[in-house]
Amino acid sequence: MKKNKLGIYIHVPFCVRKCAYCDFYSLSDRSSISLYADAVVKQLGEKSGEFEAYTVDTVFFGGGTPSLLPPEEFEKIASVIYKNFDTDSDLEFSAEVNPATVTNGHLDAFLRSGVNRVSVGMQSALDAELRTLSRIHTFDEFISTYDLIRNRGIKNINIDLMYGIPDQTIETLAETLEKTVALSPEHISAYGLKIEPDTYFGRHTDEYSFPDDDLQSDMYLYICSFLAEKGYERYEFSNFAKPGYECRHNLKYWNRDEYLGIGPAAASFIGGKRYTYTRDLDAYINNVQFKAEPELEESRYIDNEEAENERIMLGLRLTKGIVPDDGLISSSEQYIKDGYMKYNGGRLCFTEKGVLVSNYILSDLITDRKA
Repeated sequence: MKKNKLGIYIHVPFCVRKCAYCDFYSLSDRSSISLYADAVVKQLGEKSGEFEAYTVDTVFFGGGTPSLLPPEEFEKIASVIYKNFDTDSDLEFSAEVNPATVTNGHLDAFLRSGVNRVSVGMQSALDAELRTLSRIHTFDEFISTYDLIRNRGIKNINIDLMYGIPDQTIETLAETLEKTVALSPEHISAYGLKIEPDTYFGRHTDEYSFPDDDLQSDMYLYICSFLAEKGYERYEFSNFAKPGYECRHNLKYWNRDEYLGIGPAAASFIGGKRYTYTRDLDAYINNVQFKAEPELEESRYIDNEEAENERIMLGLRLTKGIVPDDGLISSSEQYIKDGYMKYNGGRLCFTEKGVLVSNYILSDLITDRKA
């Protein structure tokens, strides 16, 4: 019998320090890291019985900074996945790392655990921009980390970049892109800086000179054009890959495939139900220790109307787009005439210009469906 496919996401909520832009759940206090790992192992074992009809085809350790996990703790968590879940022979196993936190010991653990894709958070090739972002590394330290990973035989590496950084220009962005593609990573993610209220930037916005909307739009279009010329295909708003190196785990989110999230603040989508654990490490550890299920911040079943709205909003993030129904065909006509959307092999998708105003367009398309 053919089994359903499942992605597993492990949220590692530890960082050396909080970056100025970061709104993800993470802590600088690592005193409970072993208790955290024990809780993850326990919860994975307890949850596995619910997924006997599934084959795990992607695993993703994200954060936070997964490379702050001691190698033995990383291996302990990975081993329980293999022990308790049916894993695909073509498993994509990703681990996020930050420069200056990776050692040969970490890479030994990664390789023994089957990690075959590593995502490195560079953000910028300019040390001044890295300092502005409160990153803990320099560009030279990034290069050392990248070379260490590549020399250990990892053949699928992603580099995270950021644009819209305070005082960033097209010229400094171009320098970052040139230095990035010179390394020939298989995948590049380029995220526009979004100012979240509960971040250092959000609390100190007036102290910085952020690129305005027009410049940030120009930066995005420049990234798309530059990376296309270098052989990187944009397959999602912010993600670019050499052919065959699209991130299969992240595609699960946009395709509405099923995934299981483990750890504080981790989200899951299983059997039409979305749920997210609370952003509280101590509560997570205690609940797993004394109960089967951690506290939930959110939990709801997705009805048919919301599922269709999600199909549109998430699917249109992908360059391949979606097959539209009659209502969507009608409501998108003007956006196609104006050059914001197009058809590609019978599928409706955004143009690069349309990506820049996609939030407005998506809201309008969803509102039209409710009218």
